[in-house]
Amino acid sequence: MPTRVKKAQVTIFVIIAILIVASVSMLFYLKTQPFAIPTQFKPVEDYFIGCIENKMNDGAALLGSQGGYIALPKFEVGSSYMPFSSQLDFLGTAVPYWFYISGNNIMRQQVPSLQGMEKQLSDFLEEEIKNCDFGEFENRGYKISMGEARISTTINDESIEASITAPLILDKESASAIVGTHKASIKSKIGKFYKIAKKINDKEQKELFLENYSLDTLSLYAPFTNVELSCAPKTWSKKEIERNIKEAVSANIAAIKINGDYYKLKSEENNYFVVQDTDKVNENVNFLFSETWPVKFDVWPSEGDVLKAEPIGTQKGLGILGFCYVQYHFVYDLAYPVMIQIFDNNELFQFPVVVSVSKNKAREGIKTEAVEEVEVELCKYKLTDMKIATINSSANPVEADIKFKCFEQICDIGKTSIDYGEAILNAKVPQCIGGYLVANANGYAESKMQIDTNEPASAEIVLSPLYNLDVEIFVGGAPISKEEQAIITFTSEEDSQTIVYPQTKKIELRDGFYNISAYVYRQGNINLGSYKTQQCTKVPASGIGGFFGFEKEQCYDIELPAQTLTQIVSGGGNTQEYITEGMLSDAKKLSVYTSVMPLPQNILDLQRVYELIDTSEIGIELE
Repeated sequence: MPTRVKKAQVTIFVIIAILIVASVSMLFYLKTQPFAIPTQFKPVEDYFIGCIENKMNDGAALLGSQGGYIALPKFEVGSSYMPFSSQLDFLGTAVPYWFYISGNNIMRQQVPSLQGMEKQLSDFLEEEIKNCDFGEFENRGYKISMGEARISTTINDESIEASITAPLILDKESASAIVGTHKASIKSKIGKFYKIAKKINDKEQKELFLENYSLDTLSLYAPFTNVELSCAPKTWSKKEIERNIKEAVSANIAAIKINGDYYKLKSEENNYFVVQDTDKVNENVNFLFSETWPVKFDVWPSEGDVLKAEPIGTQKGLGILGFCYVQYHFVYDLAYPVMIQIFDNNELFQFPVVVSVSKNKAREGIKTEAVEEVEVELCKYKLTDMKIATINSSANPVEADIKFKCFEQICDIGKTSIDYGEAILNAKVPQCIGGYLVANANGYAESKMQIDTNEPASAEIVLSPLYNLDVEIFVGGAPISKEEQAIITFTSEEDSQTIVYPQTKKIELRDGFYNISAYVYRQGNINLGSYKTQQCTKVPASGIGGFFGFEKEQCYDIELPAQTLTQIVSGGGNTQEYITEGMLSDAKKLSVYTSVMPLPQNILDLQRVYELIDTSEIGIELE
């Protein structure tokens, strides 16, 4: 073949290659460019983004109020020996401990990772955006449908960003469009607050500064170790000591500060309450303890409620001393929760830890690490044959998705399908003692069944139907005003649901026994004045005077700073109700009736209002 022809062929191939590369590059470029939304559909997209951002704010608030969790970790009860469950009830909100001691005296941690928080927020948004209501646009002639959503969130120090894949199919008159991807972002310090919280928790777990403050409190406010000149026995009431310790802990914990610029000390003595050797903090940090929270307290030696120290010098043969003295040394166990809060005027991140002193010594420090996502190895080994049937409460077959849970690992098993009048799944499951079969079906509450899978077995899971109810709130007999919103929580043995009204006006309930709590807030601007007090105690005098029982008074200034409330609690209460399936099947609306609360004027008033809510009863009506 002539050389000229070969060169021509090569040139053609080069041209074709250039065109292919150019086409691919152009396609990639077009894909990366933002989709131009037709003008008539722009209001729909703007509303949708606004709805997502509102849900992001709700999710961020949940993460902050529940220690970095939206879906709470598995609940673990306490015991009479160690009265701490895995969660602290804080003003009606269950907040998982980042560190606690279980009922069988095992130290446990459940510190969330930032990646775990992002995943929980993404899962929350995928469910919540289904509640975005396009009714206003549909009334104006729009036809709107939305495909399944997939959301990825990123929590930054000052913002939260969401990337949403949720096809919006839009039609109006002769125009139509499909908007497949969306971007949303909100201003939020949850990421920054989490990092501060993590550093505080790491320092506590490593250095046990809260335990060291507790030891000082015990030595100042309880009979500890001393020698006193006396010829009479000394006695103390164990209950009185416990009451004094709780009061002292409440005051001293509230006085603790982290090295930073968010406070001013009235005197150099107050430096005692500043936790040093930390990065400087420029956000507000609170340490809280309530005397109503569970506390472990014990002291040895004691006889029932009495601590007693006998004098030395009155015994036969010891008259040569010429004086009597009482010597005592008591050993204490003390454990209690502390809530740590990082906040500004708009947002809050809080997490509790258990502080523990055992036999006059701080507990051992432990290494703290956030919970990371790990590969589920258990699911690779499905060895046991299992026949699973799913029915409803009327014994009718229900097709359901089946999962298997062993400890904290969850495996997909399959789906039951109706055949010859039964919803059956024959499948293999991992081997586990005390595992759970978990069934989910549309229109039904999740159902669990505990089962051992070390050998083949059959299981029948009963699913309870969910009933969708409209929710209406009344405060003091009148419908909730436009300036108010309510947070209502329904807690049963199976799950817990919280709705923020009026953003959410529907709830799905199943039959069961519920603890129901409601808090009503209204928009406003109230300046709560600062609260100052002084805590004084008698301490042994320095030098030889302390040996002879001389004491001096030592006082500490405690100041709670002024605060500005923009969300003012105006009503609330709680109740317990057993709601039957019959009540739900006949109802379309759930009405909640709460009492009106007095307007707080200072921080103490605010505490009293919340205490009043705890003792107030709300009314529930299904109609």
